[in-house]
Amino acid sequence: MERWRDCIAIMKREFVSVPGLSVEEIESDSAFCNPRIAVSWRAKVFPVSAEVIAKKLAGGRPRIVLHDYWQGLQRIVVDPTNLTKVEAEIVGRSIVHAISEPFVPPAAPPHEDFEDVAGAWQVFIDFLHGSAVHAFVLLQEGQDTTGKHIGTDVSSNCRGQIVGPKLKLVSQLPGDPLALDYEFEGTLRDGILTGVVYLGASAAKYSGLTFRRQFGRASWRATRTRANHTDGVKCASRR
Repeated sequence: MERWRDCIAIMKREFVSVPGLSVEEIESDSAFCNPRIAVSWRAKVFPVSAEVIAKKLAGGRPRIVLHDYWQGLQRIVVDPTNLTKVEAEIVGRSIVHAISEPFVPPAAPPHEDFEDVAGAWQVFIDFLHGSAVHAFVLLQEGQDTTGKHIGTDVSSNCRGQIVGPKLKLVSQLPGDPLALDYEFEGTLRDGILTGVVYLGASAAKYSGLTFRRQFGRASWRATRTRANHTDGVKCASRR
């Protein structure tokens, strides 16, 4: 415990030295035995997401791996369990550098290059065991896609983007005790969408990629139904 607190103090010194970073020390509790430290920032000050930071640190040298299931949009949490005090200083400086260095956004794809996916779709999902029929009702503005994902018993909003024929769409259906996460990736060809969907479950407190994809993936395909509504579409689950 003494070493963990020393590591947290070292990282905290690095974080508080940068205007615009907020620091929170998280005490151990019944769910986790050691203290941690969180650093967060506003997108207006540092226009970079926690997911980008985590990928940058994981791909750097030395490689730094963060538990992404604690991530927020602009918030990361560092677990000092396996750190020495020397390593804690390296981690703190690396995180500060990754957040504060000028952010170069990826080149935007050409806006004229996209397919039309607006309307209603019947969605067939084939799991490792069983299958389900869901539905999409999609709206489209250029490459940006929004709409409704209708599951077997519940529905929720979805959002994504289509570049050329390739669609990415994410949604989170309500669930108890955890919401169910879907990340659809598919290609439109001859009027049919086909691809893979990553499956998971998460809570607001634990919403990183690890939880959002913890159940692996399934295959899916979708066909158009009557435009702009899902009349006649029956959502169901089969084992």
